Amino acid sequence: VKNTVNKMLESGRLTDEELSLAKLDKINDFLNSATCDMLRGADKIYKELPFNIHLDGKALNENAEGEKIQLQGTIDCLAEFKDSILILDFTFLAISFI
Repeated sequence: VKNTVNKMLESGRLTDEELSLAKLDKINDFLNSATCDMLRGADKIYKELPFNIHLDGKALNENAEGEKIQLQGTIDCLAEFKDSILILDFTFLAISFI
């Protein structure tokens, strides 16, 4: 991580101000985690994948049955495997297996 950061600083792709906001210890922890090991074995990885789905309101509130709800956003990271999908949300550090 340190070598990559130094190269990014030298090339101008990263500023000192941006570096001051980075949590390098957290990045290093992630790169050495079981989750990252799992990602390395993925068949395909998508980053910043937009999604848009429609749900029956009952999925969120039993009193909203029959109401249509549109849910949209961006999946930080979605990894496809032979028989499963892994979804990562880096904001909340949540991991979901489907």
